[in-house]
Amino acid sequence: MFTVRQLRYFQILASTGHFGEASEKLGISQPALSVQIAEMEKIAGSPLFERTSKRIILTPLGCNFLPIINDILARLTVLGDIVAAHESPLSYPIKLGIIPTVAPYILPSVLPKVRHLYPSLTLQIQEAKTDRLVELLRNGHIDAVVAATPLDEDEFVSELLFDDDFYYALPRDDPQSVYKNVRAGDVDTGKLLLLEEGHCLRDQSLEACQTKRYRHDITASSLTTLMQLVANGIGITIIPQIAVSTEARLDNISVVAFEGETPRRHICLFWRRRSRRSKDFKLLADLLKSLAVPILDQARNFIM
Repeated sequence: MFTVRQLRYFQILASTGHFGEASEKLGISQPALSVQIAEMEKIAGSPLFERTSKRIILTPLGCNFLPIINDILARLTVLGDIVAAHESPLSYPIKLGIIPTVAPYILPSVLPKVRHLYPSLTLQIQEAKTDRLVELLRNGHIDAVVAATPLDEDEFVSELLFDDDFYYALPRDDPQSVYKNVRAGDVDTGKLLLLEEGHCLRDQSLEACQTKRYRHDITASSLTTLMQLVANGIGITIIPQIAVSTEARLDNISVVAFEGETPRRHICLFWRRRSRRSKDFKLLADLLKSLAVPILDQARNFIM
C-alpha cells in the first residue's frame, strides 16, 4: 500500500503540475520523485499522471485519488494536533505563514521573544502571498496564518491581532506633503505606486483611495521598493502603519493621514476550524498582539 511520503509527493505534484517545481518544494531530486510516483502507479495498476511536453496532469484515476489523499493527509495533521494538545502550551512546532507586508515588520520582535518565553517551541516561518498561504493552510502544510481579513469564516477561525491604519507616503517636495491630512478623492492616481498583482495590500490601497482605475508602468514586489521609489520622487504610495517606523526613515519621505475616517486593514491570526490546537494559537495571538503595540506606537513619530 502507499506510504505517507508517497501521498505527500502525489499531493504536491498534483498541485504544481510540474516535476521540477514539485521536487524543489519537497527538497528532493526529480529522479527520486519520479521513482516514488512510478511505485504508486505500479501499486495502482494504472497511470496516475499524464506526462506532456510542458505539464503533468492527472489521469481520471489520479483525479479520483486526489480528494481522498487530501483528506487522509488533513486527518493526519489533525492527529498531530491532538497529540500536541496534550503537550505543555506552545511546545509542539508551529508552521506559521505570514504575508510579506507584515512579516519584516513584526518577525524581528517575535522570534527572540518566542525563544525567550517558549524555549521548547519551534516556530517555522513561511512568507508568501495570501492565496498561497490559504492553500497551504487548507491542505495542512502550515498550521496558522497571519494575514488580513477576510478569509473563509466557515473554514478558518480567526483572532484579531491589530487594526493597521493606512497612510499616504509622499516625497517631501510633493505639494500635498505639507498638509496634515489629504482626502482620498484628491489623490493623483497617475502618481500612485502599488504592489504587484496578488498582494492583498494592492486592492486594499485602491479601495482606500476610492478608485478602481489604475495603470502604471511600475509595480513592486515589496513595500521597501515602493518606499525607495517614493523617496526618489517617482510617485506616491499607501503604507500600512505597521511598516511606517521601518520604511519611513528615509530622509525624503513624508507620511500623511487620510482626511476623515481612516481606512485600515484588520490583521488576524487564522487557523483551521477543525484544528485541536486552538489554545496554542490563542496564546500565540496574544503574544503577537503585545508585540505589535509598540511597533504601531512608533509609527506616530513619523506621521505629519
